[in-house]
Amino acid sequence: MVCISYLDISGNPAHLRYLLQRLRQRLPEATFLVGLWPADDAVLTDQALRTRIGADHYVTSLREAVTSVVAEAHKAKDGHRGETPQPAAGAGARRPEAVAAKP
Repeated sequence: MVCISYLDISGNPAHLRYLLQRLRQRLPEATFLVGLWPADDAVLTDQALRTRIGADHYVTSLREAVTSVVAEAHKAKDGHRGETPQPAAGAGARRPEAVAAKP
Protein backbone atom coordinates (compact mmCIF):
# COMPACT_ATOMS: atom_id res chain seq x y z
CA MET A 1 0.00 0.00 0.00
CA VAL A 2 1.25 3.45 -0.90
CA CYS A 3 0.15 6.27 1.41
CA ILE A 4 0.21 9.88 0.29
CA SER A 5 -0.43 12.75 2.67
CA TYR A 6 -1.60 16.04 1.19
CA LEU A 7 -1.63 19.13 3.37
CA ASP A 8 -3.31 21.52 0.95
CA ILE A 9 -4.83 20.53 -2.36
CA SER A 10 -6.20 24.06 -3.00
CA GLY A 11 -9.19 22.98 -5.08
CA ASN A 12 -7.08 21.76 -8.02
CA PRO A 13 -6.22 18.08 -7.68
CA ALA A 14 -4.45 17.77 -11.07
CA HIS A 15 -1.00 17.43 -9.48
CA LEU A 16 -2.30 14.70 -7.17
CA ARG A 17 -3.96 12.89 -10.08
CA TYR A 18 -0.72 12.97 -12.10
CA LEU A 19 1.30 11.78 -9.10
CA LEU A 20 -1.03 8.80 -8.71
CA GLN A 21 -0.83 8.03 -12.43
CA ARG A 22 2.98 7.96 -12.29
CA LEU A 23 2.99 5.80 -9.18
CA ARG A 24 0.50 3.37 -10.71
CA GLN A 25 2.81 2.98 -13.70
CA ARG A 26 5.64 1.99 -11.36
CA LEU A 27 3.52 -0.05 -8.95
CA PRO A 28 0.51 -1.34 -10.89
CA GLU A 29 -0.50 -3.88 -8.23
CA ALA A 30 -0.32 -1.45 -5.29
CA THR A 31 -3.26 0.00 -3.41
CA PHE A 32 -3.20 3.77 -2.92
CA LEU A 33 -4.40 5.74 0.10
CA VAL A 34 -4.59 9.54 0.10
CA GLY A 35 -4.82 11.50 3.34
CA LEU A 36 -6.22 14.98 2.85
CA TRP A 37 -5.89 17.72 5.42
CA PRO A 38 -8.07 19.68 6.01
CA ALA A 39 -10.98 17.28 6.27
CA ASP A 40 -13.42 19.62 4.52
CA ASP A 41 -11.68 19.45 1.14
CA ALA A 42 -14.03 19.14 -1.85
CA VAL A 43 -12.28 15.97 -3.01
CA LEU A 44 -13.73 14.16 -0.02
CA THR A 45 -17.34 15.05 -0.84
CA ASP A 46 -17.30 14.94 -4.66
CA GLN A 47 -17.39 11.33 -5.88
CA ALA A 48 -16.66 12.33 -9.50
CA LEU A 49 -13.55 14.21 -8.37
CA ARG A 50 -12.41 11.24 -6.27
CA THR A 51 -12.86 8.93 -9.24
CA ARG A 52 -10.79 11.23 -11.48
CA ILE A 53 -7.96 11.36 -8.94
CA GLY A 54 -7.93 7.59 -8.73
CA ALA A 55 -6.90 6.65 -5.18
CA ASP A 56 -8.35 3.49 -3.67
CA HIS A 57 -8.86 5.00 -0.20
CA TYR A 58 -9.32 8.54 1.12
CA VAL A 59 -8.87 9.48 4.77
CA THR A 60 -8.94 12.63 6.86
CA SER A 61 -7.10 11.53 10.00
CA LEU A 62 -4.12 9.44 10.98
CA ARG A 63 -6.48 7.10 12.83
CA GLU A 64 -8.44 6.46 9.62
CA ALA A 65 -5.18 5.94 7.73
CA VAL A 66 -3.94 3.34 10.21
CA THR A 67 -7.30 1.56 10.15
CA SER A 68 -7.28 1.45 6.35
CA VAL A 69 -3.67 0.25 6.19
CA VAL A 70 -4.30 -2.51 8.73
CA ALA A 71 -7.48 -3.63 6.91
CA GLU A 72 -5.62 -3.70 3.59
CA ALA A 73 -2.75 -5.65 5.15
CA HIS A 74 -5.22 -8.27 6.39
CA LYS A 75 -6.75 -8.52 2.91
CA ALA A 76 -3.30 -8.91 1.33
CA LYS A 77 -2.33 -11.56 3.87
CA ASP A 78 -5.52 -13.55 3.27
CA GLY A 79 -5.80 -13.05 -0.48
CA HIS A 80 -2.24 -12.73 -1.72
CA ARG A 81 -0.27 -14.77 0.83
CA GLY A 82 2.22 -12.01 1.57
CA GLU A 83 3.11 -11.06 -2.00
CA THR A 84 4.71 -7.66 -2.32
CA PRO A 85 3.80 -5.49 -5.31
CA GLN A 86 6.74 -5.19 -7.71
CA PRO A 87 7.54 -2.16 -9.89
CA ALA A 88 6.37 -2.39 -13.48
CA ALA A 89 8.96 -3.55 -15.99
CA GLY A 90 10.88 -0.65 -17.47
CA ALA A 91 9.54 1.81 -14.92
CA GLY A 92 13.05 2.90 -14.01
CA ALA A 93 12.93 1.43 -10.52
CA ARG A 94 16.27 0.55 -8.97
CA ARG A 95 16.88 -3.07 -8.14
CA PRO A 96 17.76 -3.69 -4.46
CA GLU A 97 20.94 -5.55 -5.40
CA ALA A 98 22.14 -2.50 -7.35
CA VAL A 99 22.14 -0.29 -4.24
CA ALA A 100 25.42 -0.48 -2.35
CA ALA A 101 25.57 0.35 1.34
CA LYS A 102 28.03 3.07 2.25
CA PRO A 103 30.54 2.17 5.00
